[in-house]
Amino acid sequence: QTGVPLDRERWLSSALIVSPTYGTRASTVLCIGRDGTGTWEERSYAPDARVTRTVRETFQVTPA
Repeated sequence: QTGVPLDRERWLSSALIVSPTYGTRASTVLCIGRDGTGTWEERSYAPDARVTRTVRETFQVTPA
């Protein structure tokens, strides 16, 4: 029970919320492989869920 109607709760629980007035602005993922190679990627979205920008960085993680 979250206090919002069930249909709205389902809409808000989506990984990508699409609406002209409210929605997902960006999503980010960080992956680190067993070899220490890291990749960070962020996608920005328009109100209609089109990807408007993607930024990706790769890096090496060094053990402390």
